Amino acid sequence: MQQSLDAGYEVTIHQSPITESGWTGAGYIQIAPDTGAGAYTIEGGTNGAWIPVIAITIAMLAIVLGPLLGQYLWSR
Repeated sequence: MQQSLDAGYEVTIHQSPITESGWTGAGYIQIAPDTGAGAYTIEGGTNGAWIPVIAITIAMLAIVLGPLLGQYLWSR
């Protein structure tokens, strides 16, 4: 966060850590005032994208494997 401030970004941070879906931590938003470009960073250096990736992966597996599993179970 300090690097963002030193680089001239506008930084917004939580007043205190938050809890969401079993995760507790903090995050911050950094915005470049000249372009409006920004980034959303959560504790640990990630941007939270792993949650949708996991959800999409599970959904794809269910779509592909669900019918196969159903066929296997019904044929027994």
